[in-house]
Amino acid sequence: LHRVDRRQRQMCIRDRFITVLSSFRHSAPFTEGFEDESNLTALDWFGDIHSTNFGWFLDPTNGYSGNHSLRGTAHNQNGKMSVTSIAYDASNLSSGTLNFMHAYAPKQGESGNYIRIYVSGNCGETWDVLRVLGGGSLNTAPTRNSAYVSPNTNDWKSNSYSIPSSMLTENLRFKFEYNVNGGNNIFIDNINLSGSVGRNLKLRFPYNGVTNVSSSPTLNWNAVDTIDYLSLIHI
Repeated sequence: LHRVDRRQRQMCIRDRFITVLSSFRHSAPFTEGFEDESNLTALDWFGDIHSTNFGWFLDPTNGYSGNHSLRGTAHNQNGKMSVTSIAYDASNLSSGTLNFMHAYAPKQGESGNYIRIYVSGNCGETWDVLRVLGGGSLNTAPTRNSAYVSPNTNDWKSNSYSIPSSMLTENLRFKFEYNVNGGNNIFIDNINLSGSVGRNLKLRFPYNGVTNVSSSPTLNWNAVDTIDYLSLIHI
């Protein structure tokens, strides 16, 4: 055995190492424009924040439509930073597509900056690469040396990628990983999960086995294209 002093023990402590996710999953189709809250945590999105100049933040003034967007602050930085979505229930989709807008202005002479888009069908236990955006596919605005802080309307580019059917589960999540090599800030907005809605009606909440439900719960059903309304009969 060896002695560990207090300072060494404190160095082993990691803040916010475990994050407990909500059991509530948003049903698909779904749109996220980042307009309803003032920070990402309130939206159940989780992003790396290495410092005030290097991390993912909710931008309150530079949305593609509306005011807000997701901003990767990384001007002149080096390293990786990821931001992960909430969990979506995509089990009612027979096919799915991820759509989003992004804006990026490269720095003079930069190279090696790219975004990896990941998808997970098991709430983030494992991830598959859906697409990589780099070089010409990443750049949407003219080159500059200053920090990119305010995209113009014409700077925004639309992206659309099919989601593997194996990922259309009750625990679908997305992750954007920005690999920065002396790059610039990046903006993402209007993230849409769309697709062909299946015909199987499913009660999403309260789900089987859930505990601590109120005596008068709000029932949440998945979307089905063949049903216009539901009638509930109390027995």
